[in-house]
Amino acid sequence: MSDFGPVDNQKLIQASFSNAVQVLSGTGGILFLSPAQSRSLNVENTYQRSFRIPAPLESCKQWGTGTGFTIVEVGDKNTTIDLPQMAGLQLTRTLRMGADDSLPHWTTDHMVKSMSSP
Repeated sequence: MSDFGPVDNQKLIQASFSNAVQVLSGTGGILFLSPAQSRSLNVENTYQRSFRIPAPLESCKQWGTGTGFTIVEVGDKNTTIDLPQMAGLQLTRTLRMGADDSLPHWTTDHMVKSMSSP
């Protein structure tokens, strides 16, 4: 977040966060917050907006969503990934394997796998 301004105290963190929201709402991207920054902010990623042209009550000719961005809060005990409210999360994986090649077994090559430690 320091790319968007100073982060030396809570007031500066809030100002830098506001600047980041303004910039990233137009460009998209990922905003990383440190544990200290995360504690200083009460973040809810509600910054993505929808649009409708023209506005109601006229017949809609165009609609869609504005650019969203993802916030990654790296906390002391966990990491939170806060997705854009409308775009959500899309995971893709390309498998371009030769005709004589394949994954070893469908249960060992998950695209998403839950990991836990004792």
